[in-house]
Amino acid sequence: MAAGASFSGGGFVAPGGMHTTASVLLLSLLPMYTFIMATYNGSLLALLIVTLAMVVIGIVPHTRRLIVFG
Repeated sequence: MAAGASFSGGGFVAPGGMHTTASVLLLSLLPMYTFIMATYNGSLLALLIVTLAMVVIGIVPHTRRLIVFG
């Protein structure tokens, strides 16, 4: 998004652009901010699908160990 905004005078070429970019990259490590930025970017559905897939992949191995056969 910052690279695309650079062509219109924002992003990296704006005053303090690299500082703002570093701030956004550091904030993207926080899960809630990642969902907010994905909403602005238009990729929220993809992020939700991947998040759900990771939760399912994390739960399935634990549930198989609980099933006792015999």
